[in-house]
Amino acid sequence: MPEDTDTSDGRAQLRRRTLKSAKVWYNDYQSVMDCQVRDMSETGAKLRFVELFNCPDQVHLYFPYDEYQGYLRSCETKWVLGLEAGVAFTSDSQLVRLDELSKKRHLPDQTKYFD
Repeated sequence: MPEDTDTSDGRAQLRRRTLKSAKVWYNDYQSVMDCQVRDMSETGAKLRFVELFNCPDQVHLYFPYDEYQGYLRSCETKWVLGLEAGVAFTSDSQLVRLDELSKKRHLPDQTKYFD
């Protein structure tokens, strides 16, 4: 995919255009919403939802089908406009395995969310 080399919008990092399926976890890991990642950099991503969604301030982004499969990444919501939201990966954004988190927090079986 072509890279977006325009940084005139004030971004510190170039964002790569992409089209990845992802999940946004929120509400203390009790809720999940499907989304698409439209572009991404080392520091954040632009998300697109299929329905209006008031994206909370703190969310966790999950990519079920890429090199980070099985991991969650902590994010801070920077903006929301219609069906889109911009998130920044938090500085403490360590990758957390979903299965380890499920065991620690005694969450229900999460596999139903990955169809």
